Amino acid sequence: MNDIIAQKLLIYIANNLITESRFLTPNPKTSVEVIGLLDKIAELRDIPKEQNGIEFNQIMDTLKQI
Repeated sequence: MNDIIAQKLLIYIANNLITESRFLTPNPKTSVEVIGLLDKIAELRDIPKEQNGIEFNQIMDTLKQI
């Protein structure tokens, strides 16, 4: 991954963070919606979203076997 792609991913993540309120929990959790992130990765890789999704699912399947 080159620096430009990494920077674009970091910008996407920064713009799409969802953080729990600090007033409701002492240790708020932060998350990023996965489908949007996968779509952004596909865009940056210049491949169809479906292909990126298939690759992601293959990785998930491999991790489940470990």
